[in-house]
Amino acid sequence: MHWKLKLLILLMVGIPAFTGYPLSRFDAEIIKGVGYALVFYWIITSICLMWLVGPRRLAIIISIAAPITFIVVFCGGSISYLLYLANNSLPNSQTLYSAHYAKLSVTMLTVIPLALSMVTIIPFHSFEPRLLSSKAGISRTEKALLMALRVFNHIVFYVIPNVLEVTREEHAYTQWKGTKNISNDLALTARAGHTMHASGALVKYMTHICLESICEALQYIPLWAMEIARLPTRKTDK
Repeated sequence: MHWKLKLLILLMVGIPAFTGYPLSRFDAEIIKGVGYALVFYWIITSICLMWLVGPRRLAIIISIAAPITFIVVFCGGSISYLLYLANNSLPNSQTLYSAHYAKLSVTMLTVIPLALSMVTIIPFHSFEPRLLSSKAGISRTEKALLMALRVFNHIVFYVIPNVLEVTREEHAYTQWKGTKNISNDLALTARAGHTMHASGALVKYMTHICLESICEALQYIPLWAMEIARLPTRKTDK
C-alpha cells in the first residue's frame, strides 16, 4: 500500500481524535470521565495502526507514548491533588480532576500513537535525495526545508532509537554516589518507604534521558548548516 493512501486512512481515523466529533455526542461512561465511545475508538484506532504500520513498529510507538502519558498524567494529577489539599473549599474538585486525568490518559494513548504513526509512514528520508538531485540548484526555502528534514530524520531515526536502546540495555543513570540501576534503586527506596526518594530518583533518571536526547539532537546542526549553506543556490534566488 502506498504511503499516501496510508496517510489518508490515518487522517480519516484521526478526525474524532483531533475534533472530538462524534465522540462528544455519546454520554455513556464506563467509569467517571471515560466513555464507551472513547474506549471503542481507542480499540478501533489500535487495530488500524497495527494493520498500517505493523505490530513491531506499533510496539515501539506505544513504548514512546506510554512514558509520555504517565509523566503528564502523574505530574498533572499530583499538582491538582496538592491544589485540592491547599483549598478545601472545593469538595468536588477531587472527583472532577480524577475524571479529567482518567479521560486524558486514554486520549493520549490514542492521539500520540496516531500522530507518531503518521510521522513514520511519511518517507521523510527520501525527500532529501530529491532536493539534492535538482540540477537547477536549491532555493533558500528548500535549504531551510533540507535543514529541517535532516534534524527531523536524525531525531526520529537515530536519537530516539538510540536512547531507547541504551535505556533498555543498560538501565543506568548517574547519582550523587555513582551509577546504579534505576529499577533496583526504586525498588529499594520503595521497600524502605521513602516515596519521595523514589520519585526523586525517577526525576533524575528522566532528566538524564532528556539531556542526553537534546545533546544528541543538536550535535550535528552546526556541521549541517555549513554544508547546506555551501550548496549551489538557484539563480532566481540570488
